[in-house]
Amino acid sequence: MAKAKTKKAAKSITAAELKEVQDVQTTLNQVIYNIGAAEIATQKLHEAHASANAKFQEVTAKLQKKYGEVNVDLSTGNITPIEA
Repeated sequence: MAKAKTKKAAKSITAAELKEVQDVQTTLNQVIYNIGAAEIATQKLHEAHASANAKFQEVTAKLQKKYGEVNVDLSTGNITPIEA
């Protein structure tokens, strides 16, 4: 009966293999960091949008109370009645 060949146990990987693994790990870490930074930026943009929208609602409610239901030309400030 033939003996099964066994691989001899290596004590460490080659320098080239180590560099390759380190480079891939560095790339993965950078990608994960960038994903996190993008998520934080997205969250901040959502918060800014919500804040701006709330302020817009506040301003339009104030103007509506003062002038009633009207259209406002944002380039001139002229108001016109809303046509049904």
